[in-house]
Amino acid sequence: MLLCEANVDSHDLAKYCAAAEDGPNDRAHMMFAFWLNAQVWLALARQKAEPLVQALAQMPKLPAMAQWATFLRNTTNSISAG
Repeated sequence: MLLCEANVDSHDLAKYCAAAEDGPNDRAHMMFAFWLNAQVWLALARQKAEPLVQALAQMPKLPAMAQWATFLRNTTNSISAG
C-alpha cells in the first residue's frame, strides 16, 4: 500500500492515484485528507458539526480503489512557565 501526502488543489489529486484519467489505481492507494483535517479542528473549536459535515460533502472523488486517510494533526503548543 502506498500512502501519499499530496497537499494540492482538488483537481490535481487524481493524478497521484492513476496515471490515466479513469485508469487503474497504479500509483498511490491512499491520500491524506488535509482538507478534512482542517475542518475537523474548526468543528471542534466552534463546537459545531457544520464544518465537518460540509467538508465531507465536498471531498473530491478519488479514482476507483483509492481511499482517503483521515488523521488529526497535533496543533498543541507547549507553554513553559518561567
